[in-house]
Amino acid sequence: MRTLKQREISPSKKKGENRNCPVCGNRFYAMRCEIKKNKGKYCSKKCFNISLKGRSHQMQMKGENQKCLFYGKEFYARRCDIKKGKGKYCSRECFGINRKNRPRQNVLKITKICETCGNDFHVKPSKSLKRRFCSMKCFGAKIKKICIICQKEFEVQRNQDKIAKYCSRKCHAIEQKSRIGYWAGKKRPNLKLPQHWKPGKDHPYWKGGKYRLDKKTRHSYEYAEWRKIVIERDKKCVICGSYEKLQVDHIKSFRSFPELRFDINNGRVLCFNCHRKTPSYGFFPKKEGFYDKKQIV
Repeated sequence: MRTLKQREISPSKKKGENRNCPVCGNRFYAMRCEIKKNKGKYCSKKCFNISLKGRSHQMQMKGENQKCLFYGKEFYARRCDIKKGKGKYCSRECFGINRKNRPRQNVLKITKICETCGNDFHVKPSKSLKRRFCSMKCFGAKIKKICIICQKEFEVQRNQDKIAKYCSRKCHAIEQKSRIGYWAGKKRPNLKLPQHWKPGKDHPYWKGGKYRLDKKTRHSYEYAEWRKIVIERDKKCVICGSYEKLQVDHIKSFRSFPELRFDINNGRVLCFNCHRKTPSYGFFPKKEGFYDKKQIV
Protein backbone atom coordinates (compact mmCIF):
# COMPACT_ATOMS: atom_id res chain seq x y z
CA MET A 1 0.00 0.00 0.00
CA ARG A 2 1.74 3.11 -1.27
CA THR A 3 0.55 6.73 -1.24
CA LEU A 4 0.52 9.17 -4.12
CA LYS A 5 3.00 11.32 -2.21
CA GLN A 6 5.65 8.57 -2.48
CA ARG A 7 5.01 7.95 -6.18
CA GLU A 8 2.48 9.82 -8.32
CA ILE A 9 1.03 7.32 -10.78
CA SER A 10 -1.91 8.05 -13.02
CA PRO A 11 -4.60 5.35 -13.25
CA SER A 12 -4.08 5.10 -17.02
CA LYS A 13 -0.58 3.65 -16.70
CA LYS A 14 -1.46 0.81 -14.30
CA LYS A 15 -4.74 -0.91 -13.68
CA GLY A 16 -6.10 0.31 -10.34
CA GLU A 17 -8.19 2.87 -8.51
CA ASN A 18 -7.70 5.95 -6.41
CA ARG A 19 -9.19 5.56 -2.92
CA ASN A 20 -9.63 7.47 0.31
CA CYS A 21 -8.16 6.09 3.57
CA PRO A 22 -10.97 5.62 6.18
CA VAL A 23 -8.62 6.57 9.08
CA CYS A 24 -6.64 9.65 7.96
CA GLY A 25 -8.68 10.62 4.86
CA ASN A 26 -5.69 10.80 2.51
CA ARG A 27 -6.08 9.78 -1.13
CA PHE A 28 -3.93 6.82 -2.36
CA TYR A 29 -3.66 4.49 -5.34
CA ALA A 30 -4.61 0.78 -4.96
CA MET A 31 -4.13 -2.04 -7.48
CA ARG A 32 -7.07 -4.11 -8.69
CA CYS A 33 -5.41 -7.38 -7.64
CA GLU A 34 -5.23 -6.06 -4.04
CA ILE A 35 -8.85 -4.90 -4.14
CA LYS A 36 -10.02 -8.40 -5.20
CA LYS A 37 -8.26 -9.87 -2.14
CA ASN A 38 -10.07 -7.39 0.14
CA LYS A 39 -6.88 -5.37 0.56
CA GLY A 40 -5.95 -1.83 -0.43
CA LYS A 41 -8.21 -0.21 2.17
CA TYR A 42 -5.59 1.77 4.06
CA CYS A 43 -2.87 4.08 2.85
CA SER A 44 -0.16 2.77 5.25
CA LYS A 45 0.58 0.26 8.03
CA LYS A 46 0.08 2.91 10.70
CA CYS A 47 -3.54 3.43 9.64
CA PHE A 48 -4.05 -0.34 9.50
CA ASN A 49 -2.75 -0.79 13.09
CA ILE A 50 -4.92 2.10 14.35
CA SER A 51 -8.00 0.41 12.89
CA LEU A 52 -7.16 -2.87 14.74
CA LYS A 53 -7.16 -1.24 18.17
CA GLY A 54 -10.95 -0.99 18.33
CA ARG A 55 -11.45 -4.62 17.24
CA SER A 56 -11.39 -7.69 19.45
CA HIS A 57 -8.87 -10.52 19.15
CA GLN A 58 -11.43 -12.78 17.50
CA MET A 59 -11.93 -10.28 14.67
CA GLN A 60 -8.19 -10.12 13.97
CA MET A 61 -7.77 -13.93 13.58
CA LYS A 62 -10.66 -16.23 12.75
CA GLY A 63 -11.02 -18.97 15.38
CA GLU A 64 -12.91 -20.26 18.40
CA ASN A 65 -12.59 -20.39 22.17
CA GLN A 66 -11.82 -23.87 23.53
CA LYS A 67 -11.06 -25.52 26.87
CA CYS A 68 -7.64 -26.97 27.72
CA LEU A 69 -7.80 -30.73 28.22
CA PHE A 70 -5.35 -30.61 31.16
CA TYR A 71 -6.23 -27.50 33.24
CA GLY A 72 -9.66 -26.70 31.78
CA LYS A 73 -8.84 -23.06 30.98
CA GLU A 74 -10.37 -21.26 28.03
CA PHE A 75 -8.03 -20.17 25.24
CA TYR A 76 -8.30 -19.00 21.66
CA ALA A 77 -7.46 -21.52 18.86
CA ARG A 78 -7.34 -20.92 15.15
CA ARG A 79 -9.59 -22.81 12.77
CA CYS A 80 -6.66 -24.08 10.70
CA ASP A 81 -5.18 -25.69 13.86
CA ILE A 82 -8.53 -27.21 14.85
CA LYS A 83 -8.90 -28.83 11.41
CA LYS A 84 -5.44 -30.44 11.76
CA GLY A 85 -6.35 -31.92 15.15
CA LYS A 86 -4.38 -29.34 17.13
CA GLY A 87 -5.53 -26.58 19.51
CA LYS A 88 -6.31 -28.87 22.45
CA TYR A 89 -3.86 -27.43 25.00
CA CYS A 90 -3.36 -23.86 26.13
CA SER A 91 0.47 -24.12 26.27
CA ARG A 92 3.41 -26.43 25.61
CA GLU A 93 3.74 -27.22 29.32
CA CYS A 94 0.25 -28.72 29.42
CA PHE A 95 0.99 -30.70 26.28
CA GLY A 96 4.28 -32.09 27.72
CA ILE A 97 2.73 -33.08 31.11
CA ASN A 98 -0.19 -34.84 29.49
CA ARG A 99 2.13 -36.66 27.10
CA LYS A 100 4.16 -38.12 29.97
CA ASN A 101 1.08 -39.36 31.85
CA ARG A 102 -0.71 -40.95 28.92
CA PRO A 103 -0.28 -44.75 28.50
CA ARG A 104 2.04 -45.98 25.75
CA GLN A 105 0.73 -47.98 22.87
CA ASN A 106 1.70 -51.65 23.02
CA VAL A 107 3.62 -52.46 19.81
CA LEU A 108 3.68 -56.09 18.74
CA LYS A 109 7.29 -57.34 18.82
CA ILE A 110 8.84 -60.32 17.08
CA THR A 111 10.83 -62.99 18.91
CA LYS A 112 14.17 -64.03 17.40
CA ILE A 113 17.01 -66.36 18.36
CA CYS A 114 20.56 -65.07 18.94
CA GLU A 115 23.14 -66.62 16.63
CA THR A 116 25.87 -66.90 19.29
CA CYS A 117 24.20 -67.78 22.63
CA GLY A 118 20.88 -69.14 21.29
CA ASN A 119 18.68 -67.08 23.69
CA ASP A 120 15.39 -65.49 22.65
CA PHE A 121 15.05 -61.70 22.37
CA HIS A 122 12.30 -59.34 21.22
CA VAL A 123 12.64 -56.94 18.30
CA LYS A 124 10.42 -54.40 16.60
CA PRO A 125 9.12 -55.48 13.17
CA SER A 126 10.99 -52.58 11.51
CA LYS A 127 14.37 -53.96 12.78
CA SER A 128 13.68 -57.67 12.39
CA LEU A 129 15.98 -58.09 9.36
CA LYS A 130 18.97 -56.22 10.85
CA ARG A 131 19.05 -57.53 14.42
CA ARG A 132 20.74 -60.94 14.74
CA PHE A 133 22.26 -60.75 18.24
CA CYS A 134 20.76 -60.13 21.67
CA SER A 135 23.60 -57.89 22.96
CA MET A 136 26.96 -56.32 22.08
CA LYS A 137 28.84 -59.15 23.77
CA CYS A 138 27.30 -61.67 21.41
CA PHE A 139 27.98 -59.35 18.49
CA GLY A 140 31.71 -59.03 19.35
CA ALA A 141 32.19 -62.69 20.31
CA LYS A 142 34.74 -64.68 18.27
CA ILE A 143 34.08 -67.91 16.39
CA LYS A 144 36.02 -71.14 16.90
CA LYS A 145 37.41 -72.89 13.81
CA ILE A 146 39.74 -75.82 13.04
CA CYS A 147 42.99 -75.41 11.09
CA ILE A 148 43.19 -77.39 7.83
CA ILE A 149 46.81 -78.52 8.33
CA CYS A 150 47.49 -78.96 12.07
CA GLN A 151 43.78 -79.36 13.03
CA LYS A 152 44.02 -77.07 16.06
CA GLU A 153 41.22 -74.84 17.29
CA PHE A 154 41.67 -71.07 16.88
CA GLU A 155 39.43 -68.05 17.34
CA VAL A 156 38.49 -65.69 14.54
CA GLN A 157 36.34 -62.58 14.30
CA ARG A 158 32.93 -62.90 12.71
CA ASN A 159 33.76 -60.92 9.57
CA GLN A 160 36.66 -63.36 8.78
CA ASP A 161 34.62 -66.55 9.09
CA LYS A 162 34.73 -67.39 5.38
CA ILE A 163 38.33 -66.23 4.83
CA ALA A 164 40.30 -67.67 7.76
CA LYS A 165 41.49 -71.28 7.25
CA TYR A 166 44.85 -71.45 9.06
CA CYS A 167 45.82 -70.94 12.70
CA SER A 168 49.20 -69.30 11.94
CA ARG A 169 51.52 -68.15 9.15
CA LYS A 170 53.54 -71.35 9.34
CA CYS A 171 50.53 -73.46 8.39
CA HIS A 172 49.72 -71.02 5.60
CA ALA A 173 53.31 -71.27 4.26
CA ILE A 174 53.24 -75.10 4.36
CA GLU A 175 50.03 -75.16 2.36
CA GLN A 176 51.38 -72.59 -0.12
CA LYS A 177 54.52 -74.65 -0.84
CA SER A 178 52.47 -77.76 -1.51
CA ARG A 179 50.45 -76.03 -4.22
CA ILE A 180 51.18 -76.82 -7.85
CA GLY A 181 50.73 -74.04 -10.36
CA TYR A 182 48.40 -74.38 -13.29
CA TRP A 183 51.16 -73.73 -15.85
CA ALA A 184 53.71 -76.05 -14.17
CA GLY A 185 55.21 -78.27 -16.91
CA LYS A 186 53.14 -76.61 -19.66
CA LYS A 187 53.90 -74.17 -22.44
CA ARG A 188 52.02 -70.93 -22.35
CA PRO A 189 50.36 -70.17 -25.69
CA ASN A 190 51.26 -66.99 -27.61
CA LEU A 191 53.57 -65.59 -24.90
CA LYS A 192 56.38 -63.37 -26.19
CA LEU A 193 58.75 -62.08 -23.51
CA PRO A 194 60.83 -58.92 -24.05
CA GLN A 195 64.61 -59.12 -24.29
CA HIS A 196 65.38 -58.02 -20.72
CA TRP A 197 63.14 -60.84 -19.36
CA LYS A 198 65.00 -63.62 -21.16
CA PRO A 199 67.38 -65.31 -18.70
CA GLY A 200 70.81 -66.88 -19.32
CA LYS A 201 71.96 -67.68 -22.84
CA ASP A 202 68.74 -66.40 -24.45
CA HIS A 203 69.55 -62.81 -23.40
CA PRO A 204 71.17 -60.69 -26.18
CA TYR A 205 73.94 -59.37 -23.83
CA TRP A 206 75.03 -62.84 -22.68
CA LYS A 207 78.85 -63.13 -22.27
CA GLY A 208 79.33 -66.64 -20.95
CA GLY A 209 78.46 -66.01 -17.29
CA LYS A 210 81.36 -63.63 -16.44
CA TYR A 211 79.35 -61.60 -13.96
CA ARG A 212 78.71 -64.56 -11.68
CA LEU A 213 82.42 -65.50 -11.61
CA ASP A 214 83.37 -61.86 -10.84
CA LYS A 215 80.80 -61.75 -8.03
CA LYS A 216 82.25 -64.88 -6.41
CA THR A 217 85.78 -63.48 -6.44
CA ARG A 218 84.72 -60.15 -4.91
CA HIS A 219 83.08 -62.00 -1.98
CA SER A 220 85.95 -64.45 -1.52
CA TYR A 221 88.43 -64.64 1.39
CA GLU A 222 91.46 -63.81 -0.83
CA TYR A 223 89.86 -60.55 -2.02
CA ALA A 224 89.15 -59.46 1.59
CA GLU A 225 92.78 -60.09 2.64
CA TRP A 226 94.12 -58.20 -0.41
CA ARG A 227 91.90 -55.23 0.47
CA LYS A 228 93.14 -55.14 4.11
CA ILE A 229 96.81 -55.18 3.06
CA VAL A 230 96.34 -52.27 0.62
CA ILE A 231 94.48 -50.14 3.24
CA GLU A 232 97.18 -50.82 5.90
CA ARG A 233 99.89 -49.81 3.43
CA ASP A 234 98.44 -46.49 2.18
CA LYS A 235 96.11 -45.50 5.13
CA LYS A 236 94.73 -42.47 3.21
CA CYS A 237 93.76 -41.30 -0.25
CA VAL A 238 96.74 -41.32 -2.62
CA ILE A 239 95.53 -38.24 -4.58
CA CYS A 240 93.97 -35.77 -2.07
CA GLY A 241 95.12 -37.29 1.25
CA SER A 242 91.68 -37.47 2.97
CA TYR A 243 90.73 -40.17 5.52
CA GLU A 244 86.95 -40.23 4.84
CA LYS A 245 85.08 -42.84 2.74
CA LEU A 246 88.14 -44.81 1.70
CA GLN A 247 87.88 -47.34 -1.13
CA VAL A 248 90.32 -49.70 -2.80
CA ASP A 249 90.83 -49.19 -6.52
CA HIS A 250 92.42 -51.48 -9.15
CA ILE A 251 94.90 -49.53 -11.25
CA LYS A 252 94.37 -51.96 -14.10
CA SER A 253 90.70 -52.96 -14.30
CA PHE A 254 89.32 -55.93 -12.40
CA ARG A 255 87.49 -57.44 -15.36
CA SER A 256 90.01 -57.06 -18.23
CA PHE A 257 93.06 -58.13 -16.19
CA PRO A 258 92.08 -61.20 -14.10
CA GLU A 259 95.77 -62.08 -13.48
CA LEU A 260 96.39 -58.86 -11.50
CA ARG A 261 93.28 -59.00 -9.30
CA PHE A 262 95.12 -59.98 -6.12
CA ASP A 263 98.41 -58.17 -6.91
CA ILE A 264 99.26 -55.66 -4.16
CA ASN A 265 101.11 -53.36 -6.59
CA ASN A 266 97.94 -53.13 -8.74
CA GLY A 267 95.87 -51.68 -5.83
CA ARG A 268 95.67 -48.22 -4.32
CA VAL A 269 93.49 -46.38 -1.76
CA LEU A 270 91.20 -43.57 -2.96
CA CYS A 271 88.37 -41.59 -1.42
CA PHE A 272 84.90 -41.73 -2.90
CA ASN A 273 85.15 -38.46 -4.85
CA CYS A 274 88.56 -39.29 -6.34
CA HIS A 275 87.47 -42.83 -7.18
CA ARG A 276 84.51 -41.52 -9.21
CA LYS A 277 86.83 -39.36 -11.36
CA THR A 278 88.97 -42.31 -12.49
CA PRO A 279 88.25 -43.56 -16.06
CA SER A 280 87.92 -47.21 -14.94
CA TYR A 281 85.13 -46.47 -12.40
CA GLY A 282 81.90 -48.39 -13.07
CA PHE A 283 81.03 -51.15 -15.50
CA PHE A 284 82.17 -49.45 -18.73
CA PRO A 285 85.40 -47.47 -19.41
CA LYS A 286 85.08 -43.71 -19.99
CA LYS A 287 87.97 -43.28 -22.45
CA GLU A 288 89.70 -45.52 -24.93
CA GLY A 289 93.28 -46.50 -24.18
CA PHE A 290 93.17 -45.83 -20.43
CA TYR A 291 95.26 -48.99 -19.89
CA ASP A 292 98.42 -47.23 -21.10
CA LYS A 293 101.30 -46.74 -18.69
CA LYS A 294 101.04 -42.92 -18.94
CA GLN A 295 97.54 -42.86 -17.43
CA ILE A 296 98.45 -45.12 -14.50
CA VAL A 297 99.60 -43.15 -11.45
